[in-house]
Amino acid sequence: TWISRNAAEGTPLVTEAEAEIRELRDLESAEAKEAAAGVRAEYESQRTTAIVLMVVGISIALALGWLVATGVARATAKVKHVVEGLAEGDLTRTSGLTTRDELGQMGSALDAAVDNLRGVMASVVASSDAVAAASEELSASSAQISASAEETSAQSGVVSAAAEEVSRN
Repeated sequence: TWISRNAAEGTPLVTEAEAEIRELRDLESAEAKEAAAGVRAEYESQRTTAIVLMVVGISIALALGWLVATGVARATAKVKHVVEGLAEGDLTRTSGLTTRDELGQMGSALDAAVDNLRGVMASVVASSDAVAAASEELSASSAQISASAEETSAQSGVVSAAAEEVSRN
């Protein structure tokens, strides 16, 4: 009885359960395929976005690096120009750097040193002019003393001649 009832009532239930399980498995497979396709699309989208962001970031970094390197090269060239002028004895050159970075501080210090050196050279020139004027005055005084000595010598010759004549008389 059990076998016949099981076959009569159980088999259709098992068949129906198996069909529903198959249908559930097919639905889950389809949903899994859709989810996998969605994940793949999201992955490709994220990968593309990441590559684009990396390329843009690298481009920006290269541009900033180029700008910084160009600025450093310009500042270095200005300082070099002033130093070359110093080597040639030209104290009129200045770097004109006013930035607060190391090159700007170096340029400002170099400009101050050149300005101080220019002041020292101006005082040396003024002192040299004063020494030259004093030397000319001393030379003129020496010429006067020499002329006075000659005149004194001539007068002493006259006095000597007069004394000799007095002595003869």
